[in-house]
Amino acid sequence: MSPTSEGWPTEPAYLGVSIQRATPLGDESVPVEWLERPDLVEQAERLDRLAADFDLVTTLSLAGFEGGDWDYFEHELAKYGIAVMGGWLRTGLIFSRYAARGFGGLPEMSRDFEPDEVEELTYETVSKALFHFRRDVLMKHAWDFRKGATLRTFFVGQCLSRFSNIYRRWWGNEARNNHLLADDDDLVRLGPRCDGVDQRAVDGILANDLGRN
Repeated sequence: MSPTSEGWPTEPAYLGVSIQRATPLGDESVPVEWLERPDLVEQAERLDRLAADFDLVTTLSLAGFEGGDWDYFEHELAKYGIAVMGGWLRTGLIFSRYAARGFGGLPEMSRDFEPDEVEELTYETVSKALFHFRRDVLMKHAWDFRKGATLRTFFVGQCLSRFSNIYRRWWGNEARNNHLLADDDDLVRLGPRCDGVDQRAVDGILANDLGRN
């Protein structure tokens, strides 16, 4: 079948319908009130956050994930991670959160964590997560906003994945130290081992934050 002066048989002109040319590129947005349905609010906010995260990562990537913008972002990420992980440790939710991610089980405490224990475990976990989030996630483009995870939820996932080895090592030291104390009351209880470099990294972030207040 060949085209006629009126066009191909499947085209609107052939069917007697006038063809309307596409609107020139420009502001093609619709009025915002069209989208203010209650069932769309959460989805819209999520989409806006993902778009903002993508723009942020693009900016940080162009600078090699270094410099002032990266320092500020790392600082805010550390504060968020410390708030989340610290809260989960204080309430004991950390164990169920870890298991829910499919990482398996962890040996649970027979008591609540002491404040200094929460601080040590939280700081080391977040500092390790910051290092790997930059090197293994952002620099290797492992985060993809099209898959629906925001940067902050992806980072908390990184914190959970790093928590396991840190906690198991700490728990092993805790159990061993308790055993020694039970055998000899004169022994001095050893504190949990912590990586000095990672600890200083988070301490520095928090110190800078306090200095601004």
